[in-house]
Amino acid sequence: MRAERLALQAWLVWGAVASLPFLLGRNPFPMLVALIAVVGVRISLHSSHVNALGWRLVVRATVLFSLLAVLLNVLTVRTGDRVIVTIPGEWPLIDGPITWNAIVYGLLAAMGVLGLVMVWATVGTHVHWGSLVRLLPDPLVGFAVAGSAALNLVPQTAAALTDIREATAARGYAPNGVRGVASVVTPMINGGLDRSTRLAEVLEARGFGGRRSDDRRSSALHDLGWTALLGGAFVAGYGLIAAIGWATTGGLAAVGMGAVVLAMLRRPNAVRRTRYRQERLGRDDWIVILVSIAVAIACLAARQHDPPAFAYEPYPEIAMPAASVWPLLALLGLVVPALVGPADEPGQ
Repeated sequence: MRAERLALQAWLVWGAVASLPFLLGRNPFPMLVALIAVVGVRISLHSSHVNALGWRLVVRATVLFSLLAVLLNVLTVRTGDRVIVTIPGEWPLIDGPITWNAIVYGLLAAMGVLGLVMVWATVGTHVHWGSLVRLLPDPLVGFAVAGSAALNLVPQTAAALTDIREATAARGYAPNGVRGVASVVTPMINGGLDRSTRLAEVLEARGFGGRRSDDRRSSALHDLGWTALLGGAFVAGYGLIAAIGWATTGGLAAVGMGAVVLAMLRRPNAVRRTRYRQERLGRDDWIVILVSIAVAIACLAARQHDPPAFAYEPYPEIAMPAASVWPLLALLGLVVPALVGPADEPGQ
């Protein structure tokens, strides 16, 4: 008997770790294994919730734009040792050799983008984004509310599209072709903007983002602390992924400095949020978190000691990518949410 839905913390950790193979390099083997694991989790935890419909549209749009990006890369990059055909100089802008190198590079880049979208589409389908507001600390409430509203825009737009389709079908009109798309896009955008406006009004009426008058004037030191904290976290993450030691060290130092500044400026009498419900981590949540952390350690260790395990470039010559067995086996741990995940989807 499987447990109820996984906690938000478990999904966020799993999503961050599942994104690593698509960020550490363009080796097709770890990306393919991670993509298969993510698709397996997505299929095994299938959801008919409105969020799932919205994220399915995002995945389809990503596939379309990725194919267009591959075509653009093939027509604009003229480097490589495997020439397919040479376009004569009479053709402006696209003249020159068409190479297999450009096709391989475009496909690998498209796989990386599709993998990231699939990872976070799976996360977005199975979490309550309202939990993000309760999870983050009080100073980040505005960020949490804005992020939740932005992420909910996708399923809300999908819901608006469904309403438009039902309304047009009830009136005996079946939109097709370019004209049909134009007739659907305008009311869909209007409906999305109307839903966003109502959401903003509801949040404002309930006091989200409101602060006391003596808290509205933030000092320059306070802003500097937040800038160092968030900027340092970004630089440290990039340095860790790209294996740049000085960036990782400098980013962590900036994070520490920002945390110290914010701790010194913290007001003991600040307004606190009241949390009526705490989301506790269960056994399955801890299993997902610990296995995901183990997978992350294995990937980062492989990237450090054996760079070709994740790194691959089809320029200037195409060669067979390296296949390191133990990082690929470690990536199979990404299927753990499918083994301990929920039998019933949230919101149903």
